[in-house]
Amino acid sequence: SDHLGEIIADADGAECIIRATLDLDQAQLARRSWGLFRDRRPDLYGPLIGADSPFTGPEELKSRFVL
Repeated sequence: SDHLGEIIADADGAECIIRATLDLDQAQLARRSWGLFRDRRPDLYGPLIGADSPFTGPEELKSRFVL
């Protein structure tokens, strides 16, 4: 699939090699418009990962955030 999820080549369930041409410039332009990193706050990462962080590890996180 391309950067928008559109199928551009299909194997039809058979074993094969698929070749496709992608426009990487177009994909990069589209990704910039998604705004994934717009609201990042790297200034807050330190307290989350530092030695004095209240988070001790994955098990401790599981007990706090049970889905």
